[in-house]
Amino acid sequence: MLLYDHIRYAAKWVICGDFPSHPDTILFKSEYYTNPIREKHIWTFYDLIRPKILPVLKDFPLFIYIATDSTFIIKRHQTEDFITVSNKEEFDKINNGRTVEFHIATPTKSAKQWIDIDPGNDVEFAEVKEITLETADALKKVAKVSHYLFTGSRGFYLEMDLSTKRNTNDFRNEVSDFLKEHYVDSSSVVFKKPSKDQIRIDFTPIKDFGGHRATFSLAAVKLTGLVCVPIDKVQVRRFRKEQATIPNVVKKFTGKSCKID
Repeated sequence: MLLYDHIRYAAKWVICGDFPSHPDTILFKSEYYTNPIREKHIWTFYDLIRPKILPVLKDFPLFIYIATDSTFIIKRHQTEDFITVSNKEEFDKINNGRTVEFHIATPTKSAKQWIDIDPGNDVEFAEVKEITLETADALKKVAKVSHYLFTGSRGFYLEMDLSTKRNTNDFRNEVSDFLKEHYVDSSSVVFKKPSKDQIRIDFTPIKDFGGHRATFSLAAVKLTGLVCVPIDKVQVRRFRKEQATIPNVVKKFTGKSCKID
């Protein structure tokens, strides 16, 4: 099993899309799969899910994670420039079996914003789901929660649709103040690094070019190999992490098969 203890940043990592030349190279192992995740699995997954993920990506600046033989690298075009993907051809150039995650960098002004419900390691998943639903319900006073997203790791994103583009930092301050007041008496919900039994409401996505994993991106850096997947509100309490495996997501959203063998 490859262990990635740190993330390196690279401005000029070469990206060449196509079916990988070493398709059986193992990238990582996960408790959610019997077999290891190989380059061919990453390439096939993104090739099949492309019709779903491309509309999510095309209106936003992006950065990606690439798996090397020893670590993950965060990739941008240049030191200050983000990647953009506007069509199938541009997406296919990036999909090479080593591009494992796509992240949206929130623009300075945006009509979409995201909050990260991020639990400590010892928090029961059922509790995370309850806090996600409570937070979404509270947010009705300031924004419309349009999507509930399992992050592919331990928590959830709440995606908010605003009536108009807002300054991201200004909106962050408004939402932060509101939710801190809502949870003022809570010892289990915090707004800083959580202890193992606490849940952090993380506003990192709500800042100039703050990042979050895009809908239908894999969560490879956390070594789960699960997908950041949308969930209907009424299904949140019944949702199980196993539903976010590559085969299950591909089957549900494309009707096709994608085996990890």
